[in-house]
Amino acid sequence: YLDMRYPFGDSNNDAVRGSVRYQVLKQAGGRCELCGASSRDIQIDVDHIIPRAKGGSNDRDNLQALCRTCNAQKRDRDDTNIREMQDEYSLTAPDCVICGVRAIRVVERNELALAFRKDVSETPLHTLVVPKRHVVSYFDLHQAEVTAINRLLRSQRQELMKSDPTINGFRIAIDCAATSGRSLLHAHVNLLPQR
Repeated sequence: YLDMRYPFGDSNNDAVRGSVRYQVLKQAGGRCELCGASSRDIQIDVDHIIPRAKGGSNDRDNLQALCRTCNAQKRDRDDTNIREMQDEYSLTAPDCVICGVRAIRVVERNELALAFRKDVSETPLHTLVVPKRHVVSYFDLHQAEVTAINRLLRSQRQELMKSDPTINGFRIAIDCAATSGRSLLHAHVNLLPQR
């Protein structure tokens, strides 16, 4: 059925074309652009940034990939452009020690976070887990970054316990106070083996 009020098919009720859906999902890397969930774990939908109920179109620039859960929670009341948030993930600061960490020091990485051993520490195998994006406070991280950091913390815990049988626990420390004399002005989580 072709609505004659929209003879060229640009009614807000038209379905998003398959080729456009494919491009949206491809650009998102098969992941929810809000929480980072993989299409292997949950269905990923194509969402309208400006909802159709508010006049949003099927144009590519008005579409983003959201998992079924995030899409249901967003509903048609919110016009947040998750894709713009994605651009933040590549932000770095030229004078930041952590942003400039050399790849050779990295012991593990995932899409949004890195783990590396701290150069100078009273605790052997002291590991820092950081977001790739330059952000000063842990509380400014997106949920997908928190999830990525937690995955590395768990993985590094296992690695460290295998490499040093004297480790019998861990302390996790997050310093968020800008006035506490922090030398690293990049959000980081300390994984400190206890013996």
